[in-house]
Amino acid sequence: MHPPGAAPRAAARFVGRLTDFAAGNGATVVVPGSHRWQDRTRRPEEHQFVIAEMPAGSAVFYLGSTLHARGANTTAINGVAACK
Repeated sequence: MHPPGAAPRAAARFVGRLTDFAAGNGATVVVPGSHRWQDRTRRPEEHQFVIAEMPAGSAVFYLGSTLHARGANTTAINGVAACK
């Protein structure tokens, strides 16, 4: 996880998919609202994680200070994404 404060609050990030993105092939995981947490050592609870599953041609945008990570790819297929 990239903790809040690791990126400037005004920085926006995105992941655009050129192939389908699912939990099994490493979809990005975000914790909505974590960019507002005052306690930067706070750990999210499992129910707060959201997996950004999406078809090819889609994108997810979030603030750089939002907790986010790449999920585990448990498949033999490597996906293609554009990130910033």
